[in-house]
Amino acid sequence: VSGAETDEAVSVTEGDSVTLHADLTEILNDDTILWKFGPKGSLISQIKRKADFTSIGYTDDAKFKGRLQVDQNTGSLTIRNTRIRHSGQYHCPSIEEELHPRRLMLRSK
Repeated sequence: VSGAETDEAVSVTEGDSVTLHADLTEILNDDTILWKFGPKGSLISQIKRKADFTSIGYTDDAKFKGRLQVDQNTGSLTIRNTRIRHSGQYHCPSIEEELHPRRLMLRSK
């Protein structure tokens, strides 16, 4: 099944927050969860769990600065104070079989 056939469209009003769910009940030891954005698949967030220690990293891309938050238990990605420039495709290639691409569509206020 191609990504275009399995896209989950999420619609949000500009300025609001949106959470993209990773469809996981928990992140296990030795898991690495990556969130990517756009047609080039730019890495925007990474969460790693090793020996019950969790590390989270975010992109330094100015368009996302201070807006991203990842749930350290489920891997869900929250984008706060959304803008039109945040519209596009988000995906999590590390668990692609479980997580289908999400297409985020933003409406102007």
